[in-house]
Amino acid sequence: LSSQPHYDFGLRSLKAVLACAGQMKRESVTTIGLDNLMKMSEEEIAASEQDILLRAIYDTLVPKLVAQDKPLMTSLIAGVFPGATVGGVDNQVLQSEIRRLCGLRHFDCTDNFMLKCMELYQIQRITHGVMLVGTVG
Repeated sequence: LSSQPHYDFGLRSLKAVLACAGQMKRESVTTIGLDNLMKMSEEEIAASEQDILLRAIYDTLVPKLVAQDKPLMTSLIAGVFPGATVGGVDNQVLQSEIRRLCGLRHFDCTDNFMLKCMELYQIQRITHGVMLVGTVG
């Protein structure tokens, strides 16, 4: 990865990934239900936990990366989690509201703009403070 002043891959970053994964695991147990979780096989639980960890890594680290580093991070993660895929944030209600507001304000709601909005949404769910870095556009 390139050297950027805002990159932090130390213990603070690791703690953020683990805290996010813990929160996602608790939400997963609540959604699935404890009874259904007890019926799952060890392989299913391991696959579910891997998906949660992968999602937590993407949610906490990828929004902080500059555009040129995202493909490298994706290949690094693919090396650690072979065959695993993670999709973007799928929040149709939020996306439709963003499109509506962009239309009202005569903004061009491009795919890249929507991606950045979803990344900002995810990082705000995880952290208490956010700093936007870089040029406009």
